[in-house]
Amino acid sequence: MSKRDDQKKNKKARQQKGRIYWILGIVAVAVVVVLVLVLGNRPAQTAGEFTRITPNPRPQADGLSMGDPNAPVKIVEFADFQCPGCKSFFETVESTMVEKYIATGEVYYTFSPFSFVDEFPGAKGSESKDAAAAAYCAADQNKFWEYHDMLYTNLSGENSGSYTQVRLLAFGEALGLNMTDFKTCVTSNKYQQRVLEANSYAEKNKVTGTPTFLVNGVTADTTTLFDTIDAAIAKGSN
Repeated sequence: MSKRDDQKKNKKARQQKGRIYWILGIVAVAVVVVLVLVLGNRPAQTAGEFTRITPNPRPQADGLSMGDPNAPVKIVEFADFQCPGCKSFFETVESTMVEKYIATGEVYYTFSPFSFVDEFPGAKGSESKDAAAAAYCAADQNKFWEYHDMLYTNLSGENSGSYTQVRLLAFGEALGLNMTDFKTCVTSNKYQQRVLEANSYAEKNKVTGTPTFLVNGVTADTTTLFDTIDAAIAKGSN
């Protein structure tokens, strides 16, 4: 084969190679365009319908606590924001307890998140922990109890999408929070570690279900709570 033939052959090979690269480039551009169109036309996630609330009044509310810090009886409520029993306690019992014991100065009450529903076998997502972290963010603006009420009011079931991030943000907006600060707090996972520490605190106190209450260190559930409070008050008055 002559030198000229070699040159022609090499030139032809370069041309074929160039065409292949050109075709691949067109395909790559087409793929990018399709992805942009598909993603661009994807409907944005929305909060959907949710119930606005009038928050329940809490005497001497301070962060996750309420009542007189010098009250003779100290109660810690361990609760998961996805727990149906906790929602029921909020809706049917808590206001009576506030009126009977907290507003009278006999009880100092603290809410302690125990976000364990996420860890059930087969559970998807992290709605319990996300809701607790968002509640801590609301507490930064002295709105914990308002946010607490909003969460339970809008709980529709465990791992059901009640507490997607867009809904957690919408709850804050509905309560009149400073959304710049609140959104930064929620999206940065500022309180992720605090939520885990709260879980460890519950486990340290041998809490295995929610709602569970510590009344001056004595464990109670919803059926024994008022009797345990009365006993603690009587003991303190002796």
